[in-house]
Amino acid sequence: MHSLAKTLVLSTLLVAAGCGDDDGPVLTDGGPDAAVDSGGMDAGGRDAGSADGGTIRPDGGLCMAEGEIDCGGICVDPRVDRTNCGTCGTACATGEVCNVGSCAATCGAGLTDCGGGCVDTESDARNCGACGTSCRADQICSGGSCVCDGGEEACGGVCVNTASDPANCGACGAACMTGEVCAAGRCGGSCSTGLTDCGGACVDLESDDAHCGACGAACTGGQTCIAGACECPGTGELCGASCTDTASDVNNCGDCGTVCAMGETCSGGSCAAMCVAPLTSCGGACVDLMTNRRNCGACGVTCPRGQECSGGVCGCPAGETLCGGACVRTDIDPDHCGACDAACMATVCSGSMCLAMCGTGLTDCAASCVDLDTDPEHCGACGVACTGGRLCDTGMCVCPAALTECGSKCVDLTASPKNCGSCGFACGQGTCVASACVCDDPDRPLCHDACTNFNTSADHCGGCDMPCAAAQVCRGGACRDSP
Repeated sequence: MHSLAKTLVLSTLLVAAGCGDDDGPVLTDGGPDAAVDSGGMDAGGRDAGSADGGTIRPDGGLCMAEGEIDCGGICVDPRVDRTNCGTCGTACATGEVCNVGSCAATCGAGLTDCGGGCVDTESDARNCGACGTSCRADQICSGGSCVCDGGEEACGGVCVNTASDPANCGACGAACMTGEVCAAGRCGGSCSTGLTDCGGACVDLESDDAHCGACGAACTGGQTCIAGACECPGTGELCGASCTDTASDVNNCGDCGTVCAMGETCSGGSCAAMCVAPLTSCGGACVDLMTNRRNCGACGVTCPRGQECSGGVCGCPAGETLCGGACVRTDIDPDHCGACDAACMATVCSGSMCLAMCGTGLTDCAASCVDLDTDPEHCGACGVACTGGRLCDTGMCVCPAALTECGSKCVDLTASPKNCGSCGFACGQGTCVASACVCDDPDRPLCHDACTNFNTSADHCGGCDMPCAAAQVCRGGACRDSP
């Protein structure tokens, strides 16, 4: 959920930076930390790239959108920018379009040519429903329409969270008196446990993207607020201007700044000649079209914020329903109680029914009846959200039993390339399988964090750390005199 304060901060940042609103970079299929933040790097704010040639990068700051890169001080999305298609300075020829980071004659399936960039008008907030139709900074694009995000509603032309907005506390137009704050949809003298007063809005500094760690400290560059600090969600890493997935980014393959050669792909953090099935190359990024929310069913087809990709189709997570383009919990949402068009009037929503009050063991959090012992959005107190893949257990945010807490995130040590077998043990170019680092290409085994061809490497000829003499070359895994 997002407060009005968050909306105002986002609007200010977007005006200052001139940045647009889209869904970011080409990512892999969620990866081993998918349980942390569903679908790879999706938990960031409403940031986005554009197909209009880029925007000025804030002085000393990050680009607004995840996946954007800095090309001469300009933030561009290399997936759609025809003057920087795939990488800085790679311009498409006259008549060509930039299709998911590659110059092409036409756009791929499900994409539309908007100013030379191939975009998904179903989810692109700068081209929502049609080229040039932009959503406001506080909106998302879903199903080709500009709508408020889940947990928010439109009040006076602005998307707000009535649970914390002092101008619309509990309902549109219900303003708190001077000196009061809005907490859980009610005006009061002070914020409840776990929340902080930020301009009259009671927010969780541990999870609020507009007030991360302190009031007004907004997360940018595709980062989200995890345990009070701005971090890249899921398997993402902060590389230069924004968050990206080094497992598939050809401009940051395996590590920030490692650029794959022209024509190569990035798979599992290693540059390779091609993607290995079942992965598909989308602008050089090897992704699973069945699960990748930024390439769902086809390259560049992006699931709207809050939705995930399953079987190549975008949809809401389990337990949520798509209502007006946003995923909501109809079991507790007073505006969609039991069904999308069923709103509770001056009552609470509990178990998909409008009731006069919450039952035993449940707490009224902005007209939603929740269990503070188990609800991850209201853990221990209304508005206190669990982040980093944690769930709520007896009112405390903890990692699931199968995951381990590494820093601020819950990770799978058996499959995380950045925490393989133990926290902080990175595989470099390799991937993590059963807590061991391995390379995707069997002809290039892992050697000192690099996938190496023992048949041709003069430093590792026939095996790791088996160098050839200065005048020799490696052929077929054996050192031979140079001809």
